[in-house]
Amino acid sequence: MIRVPSFGARCRLALRLGACACLVATSVTPSFGASGDADQVVARRGDELVGLWSAERRSGPRLRGSLVVERDGADVLVRLGGVAATARFDGDRLDVAMPHDLGRLRVRVDGDGLRGHWIQPPGEFLSGSWATPVVLDRLPSTAPGDASPATWRGSVEPLDDRLTLFLAIERDPARGDGALRGFLRNPERNIGVYLRLGAVVLDGGEAVLQRADGSELGRARRHTDPERLSLHVQGTTFDFARVDPAAALGFAPRIEAPPLRGLVRPTARADGWRVAAPAEVGLDQTRLSAFVDRLRAQVPRGLREPALQALLVARGGHLVVEEYFGGFHAERPHDTRSAGKTLSSLLVGTAVDRDLVAVDDHVLAHVGARWPVADLESEPDPRLAALRVEHLLTMSSGFDCDDDDSETPGSEDRMQSQDAQPDWIRYILDVPMVRMPGTRGVYCTAALNLLGGVLTEATGTWLPRLVDERLMRPLDIEHYHLNLMPTGDAYLGGGWHLRPRDFLKFGQLVLDGGEWNGERVVSADWLARSLEPAASLNEADDYGYAWWLSTAPYGEREVEVAYASGNGGQLLLVVPSLDLAVVFMGGNYGDYGTWRAFREEWLPRELLPAVIDPRGLGSER
Repeated sequence: MIRVPSFGARCRLALRLGACACLVATSVTPSFGASGDADQVVARRGDELVGLWSAERRSGPRLRGSLVVERDGADVLVRLGGVAATARFDGDRLDVAMPHDLGRLRVRVDGDGLRGHWIQPPGEFLSGSWATPVVLDRLPSTAPGDASPATWRGSVEPLDDRLTLFLAIERDPARGDGALRGFLRNPERNIGVYLRLGAVVLDGGEAVLQRADGSELGRARRHTDPERLSLHVQGTTFDFARVDPAAALGFAPRIEAPPLRGLVRPTARADGWRVAAPAEVGLDQTRLSAFVDRLRAQVPRGLREPALQALLVARGGHLVVEEYFGGFHAERPHDTRSAGKTLSSLLVGTAVDRDLVAVDDHVLAHVGARWPVADLESEPDPRLAALRVEHLLTMSSGFDCDDDDSETPGSEDRMQSQDAQPDWIRYILDVPMVRMPGTRGVYCTAALNLLGGVLTEATGTWLPRLVDERLMRPLDIEHYHLNLMPTGDAYLGGGWHLRPRDFLKFGQLVLDGGEWNGERVVSADWLARSLEPAASLNEADDYGYAWWLSTAPYGEREVEVAYASGNGGQLLLVVPSLDLAVVFMGGNYGDYGTWRAFREEWLPRELLPAVIDPRGLGSER
């Protein structure tokens, strides 16, 4: 059993929608009331609404594509997407803001090229800014003998700012009067679970959407074209079109012609993964194929159903299962939510390995100079003075902070919904302490994010650059997105977007003792220490250094499972004794009762029984 994670900033849009009923365009009492006549009208006139409706809104970002940097003497011209800005190098660094807050480029000279990040501004549906890696190659000079002019070219692939909505309407089988009911499904945020759509009734040219308790949620305006509906969402009008459920990308699990059966061998790519068939690494391919076939057949009938979007399995150092659902694919980065906390722990490990940080270090020894916590007239709370790096890693900081209780001042939702203090390191340091550090484990994202301040001061490095140098580049991860705090530094509390194949690499890193394809990324000592029980959040000894710890049945025994966990079903599970790593990624945000099945049911009932040879295969690599 694990704690139900807080929704966090990545669900703030959904929470706002649920709180203010943003589908509402007007608020008029249906003319049918609750009479029998209304039921008859619904029964006669509802056929044109029955079915699946789809709408998608992409709001940029505006700048993407080919990026060109040209230097002539001291002047530098940056061009992207028809927008240009001028700047100058500061030593080996180039930091240039594009006009009208359309983005920012931060790169350094790297050999003959440039390497760094593109900073994407907040969007309509994406809150906060995002850092995406960019690499620019130097083009051959067009002026032989003149070393001054130089041109570099690369590309920017920002995170899509999109919102997809599916409105499913059907006759309510629990009623015999032909009444309509519906649900809203959204693969990016699952906002339907907050809106709680129930009945759908007609009122003139509009369809009235009602919550499960009978209150009015909003109205959909019908057009003269019976194949279109319009909804007003968060100040934006969505035009819905009727779609075939079997052909609705993002709603149907898979769209295939003819339908595939069984597993498809993972594609070999230049990303460091070796691929194999399950049978080649001691797995029951027939059993795995049957499981994937069942996943393909799960057409959504409501919100409380699994919305699996990716399933990957690695064994023996090989990627053997790679399946995507609901419109997702290998190249589409997926939100890892709070599973990103575990990756932050690995980042800390790389600093510990270099003797830049120690788990016994006092936090204020690192951050106290930049973020002072006491004025000249007083001393800091002795409990805060006792706070160590290890306490942040183990969720035992002692702050008045509990993500399961948004009323606590340090909770993630409260921190991210306020604007008075944009510096989130400063914010958590100002939260009162309520207990001595190390005495009790309480899930507090803001405290773990304080590790970002520790790393910044200990390494003297901008966090996105540190993430790129210490984790992403060594693991052959070229495309990702880091969400940034309002101050412009990386948020270590979660929410990093990774391609599922790259997310799985962190599991293989654990199985291989901190190495990726023979190259050391983090020490085996750090991993061993990280996977030792250090705190109890839900059960005794269920948390290490930002790793959840549990067991699962395998045959007649229990095997240890270490895992990273994020809201919606973002799971990286590692079973060292079976040399097995698994990734689930899903869209059941805010619905722990559904996505908990990925770990508690599908892992022990479907995947572990497929391990025919229980021996670890690491010695054979």
